[in-house]
Amino acid sequence: LQKALQKKNYKHVTQLILLQNDFDSIQVSKAFQNLFQKTLISELSCLPGDTWANLVKQWFKQENVANIDVEKGIQMLQEAFQQNQINYDVIIRIITNCSHQSFNQMIQSDELDEIMKKLEQLNAKNKKALKLAIDCLKCQESGVVNVIRDAIIGIGTDNDMLINTSVLFYKEREQIKALYPKLESDIKGDTTGKYRETLVYLWGFNKK
Repeated sequence: LQKALQKKNYKHVTQLILLQNDFDSIQVSKAFQNLFQKTLISELSCLPGDTWANLVKQWFKQENVANIDVEKGIQMLQEAFQQNQINYDVIIRIITNCSHQSFNQMIQSDELDEIMKKLEQLNAKNKKALKLAIDCLKCQESGVVNVIRDAIIGIGTDNDMLINTSVLFYKEREQIKALYPKLESDIKGDTTGKYRETLVYLWGFNKK
């Protein structure tokens, strides 16, 4: 996180924050303050005032505890997307306050499928941040899959995030592999040499 903040790599900051669960946020905050003698929340407060930055700041507070009425939540999201100017404040408020249980109930709704399609009309930065937050609300491993796919697919490889996720979520690797059946072939097709060997080892693909 400190490296990403220093380099102003806000994409990495967004990913590293959204991938944290409640326990992670507490531990990361303590470690950050001990290492750098400053609070992480104060560093995040300096992020630009864009939509994705507001999402990151609110998410870091880890207040995903509200068991909101599912129908009301869906209605609020529909209204937020129906306006000529998308109401990001409402969208972020629901995503950062809704409990995982409530959100997973909302996911079962056909109406939410239509809302998710409307994410495509957002600019790339906001769309990626919101999609990642939604995946993380489903489950942390789903968010990790989102970040790994983003690191691998397309032109070039985001080596920093591929390494970060491989190391940070080593203990959850079996759940992640179950959600990402093509992970082995994607890693082998996108990396070479000792780097590939290390990733293959970390993910346990060498134990067949």
